[in-house]
Amino acid sequence: MTKKEIRNTYKQKRLALSDDKRMQLHEELMKQMSDMELPPAKIILSYHPILNLGEINIRLIDLIIQFKNPAVQFVYPKLINDRGSMEAVLESHSAKYELNKWSITEAVNAQIIDPLKIDIIFLPLLAMDRFGYRVGYGKGYYDRFVKRCNPHVYTIGFSYFEPIDKITDTDSFDVPLHAGVTPYHIYEF
Repeated sequence: MTKKEIRNTYKQKRLALSDDKRMQLHEELMKQMSDMELPPAKIILSYHPILNLGEINIRLIDLIIQFKNPAVQFVYPKLINDRGSMEAVLESHSAKYELNKWSITEAVNAQIIDPLKIDIIFLPLLAMDRFGYRVGYGKGYYDRFVKRCNPHVYTIGFSYFEPIDKITDTDSFDVPLHAGVTPYHIYEF
């Protein structure tokens, strides 16, 4: 399948999940994450889910990790412009939050963190393939950002659905995942 076909199909598949099914799948994802051994990390880039698009509530997974390792700091993306540039920011209790033009929650007055200091990145996705490539929303923010990070940064994607066989139109700038987590499996690529 092409990225365009995947976007069309998986946006609909995700939105078609009933609340009960979504809750069941999310509970299974949480179990997978409870059992998963992550590489050592001081800083993890997570993200604020867009719940009205059916995204996984990754913030609950953040809490599991924080419970297991209270020293981990979480940082979150802040989009800088429409050309695919973003930064990672350290949120605080005093941060002011706004929705950006894509309805993503962002901290307005948060400290920017050097991408080279990030150990793990949680990447949002619509689908992934068996080679670790992912399809996001098509703006390339995360692919560009990962290239600014330490070459050993560990990337993880989360999906309600199992990987497809292959994304047929991957590009040289697409960054593959190191791991993919679904409700019933943890894939290592």
